[in-house]
Amino acid sequence: MPADTFADITPWASGRVPLYPVLLEHKQELRNGNSYLELPCHNIRKLVELPLPELVQHRELFAQIIEPAVPQTGTDTELAPVLLELLGRTLRERDLPSSITLYQLLISGYRWHFRTLATFDALPGSDAVLDHALAYPYLHWLLQNTPDIHPVKFALHMLRRTGPVPPLDTIHLFGLHDTFSGWACDLIAARYGADEEKLLDLARVHQSWGRIHAINALTSVAKPENRNWLLREGYKNTLIVDYTAYQSAVLGDLIGRLRSDHVDLAELLDLAEILRALSSCGPSNVKDLADYAVGPEACSLLLSHCERHPPQERLFWAVATIVNFAEKTRPNEPPEAPTVWTSAILKQLSQQGLAYLQRPSWPEDLLFRWSRLYPREKPSVTWLHEGDLTWFDIVLAAAVDDTDLDPVLQWATAFLHLDQHDPVQTARQAELLAIPMPRVHTGGIYGLTEPDLASVYGQLLLQILQALSDFPGSGWPILRAGLRSRIRFHRLTAAEALSGWNDSLLNAAVFAETAAALVDCQDNETRAVLNAILMRSRP
Repeated sequence: MPADTFADITPWASGRVPLYPVLLEHKQELRNGNSYLELPCHNIRKLVELPLPELVQHRELFAQIIEPAVPQTGTDTELAPVLLELLGRTLRERDLPSSITLYQLLISGYRWHFRTLATFDALPGSDAVLDHALAYPYLHWLLQNTPDIHPVKFALHMLRRTGPVPPLDTIHLFGLHDTFSGWACDLIAARYGADEEKLLDLARVHQSWGRIHAINALTSVAKPENRNWLLREGYKNTLIVDYTAYQSAVLGDLIGRLRSDHVDLAELLDLAEILRALSSCGPSNVKDLADYAVGPEACSLLLSHCERHPPQERLFWAVATIVNFAEKTRPNEPPEAPTVWTSAILKQLSQQGLAYLQRPSWPEDLLFRWSRLYPREKPSVTWLHEGDLTWFDIVLAAAVDDTDLDPVLQWATAFLHLDQHDPVQTARQAELLAIPMPRVHTGGIYGLTEPDLASVYGQLLLQILQALSDFPGSGWPILRAGLRSRIRFHRLTAAEALSGWNDSLLNAAVFAETAAALVDCQDNETRAVLNAILMRSRP
């Protein structure tokens, strides 16, 4: 849509670069894996995160300066009606001050988020505003011409409810960038029937949240080649397999493949990993094995296939996780979920799995790790004792190719808890773990690939950050790594650990890192913790 369509109410200053043509120009680069492409507005991030009274003084961002529509503080329920009123006035009256105030609120991203938009969607007057004749033209124009990130997200969200809808290729283009992937996938799901090809194309481009958003936006997968991709590659991501396991199992027809008479080892390893993730019962808001309607049959078939193949450590850990699920899950008689997990089914699954795990061919060190991860009576292991190796040594020794990463993480956590009485040792472990990722090369440590290492270190970093909260003054190298991380939970957990330090421990280096983290922080909760640290007496 031409940039001058709403020239009379354009809220941003002239000369700023729109994001849409930048994405269009770099489309192939985005498709080739650079989904974190630097955008022209990234260099003003520290400005758009300022509280509104300070933000409005930056005249270089706006067509003119309007006083904030809301005070510096306010709740989501207060902000959503303000957004609705400003959007309605902008459309009905083509009012420049309303347009600018709305834009000020939108680019001040920490003031609004998903809960604000959910409140907006529920407001009685929102349908009338979005049904206005100019709603679609304005939001489409905003999408294609804004030079800032948050107005793109706002437009993508609102366009789910307008009469017309932007071209699918336009939405798909925004979905190629990690920043907009979730919003674009939601719009494709809402207005284009969860288009299988476009969503799976985005899933193939992304490796992290973009893939998770795309796969979870799917409602059906018809093509056999796409189903196969979900089961062999699509379920993998650089965060945690739990986020994509359920959708991949259901839409990829996991049960159909397991019902096949022949499943080769390479495919079996992938199917086992999906069921391992489902049975690990990870994040509470993610569907797992208890929600999988054919879960009992799938697990039993997997075990039968495992018995027909040579021992593999990845299969061992998948079965161990399923056994743990069977032994800890309460029977639902009568059924309370789509899956009928009766006591008889759980008992049979546990016995079948234990028969596989207690084969005499498994190495004793593997059985020892199993005994520590899932304590129960098992064959005795005498060659290794807790004091023989440091916690970090054992974690790295366990993190070899074909070793499932979640048991490694839990195994590491168990050893960390053994050492929590010793803050000196905890600090040493933290320093050992703070290995800069740029120095890690593919296959450089114990055969792990670079994505595997990123996942291992990311998860272990969070576990150690949480443990360091109990030891004020210890583990500064790992806390610094947490503050510098681009993962929100790393930054928040590191900040919370630092907030427990006495004033005497907060030296110039700590304040400098805290201030630097605050500049780039977009999360309101983390910002509050960082601000509280900086408000304390400085050295």
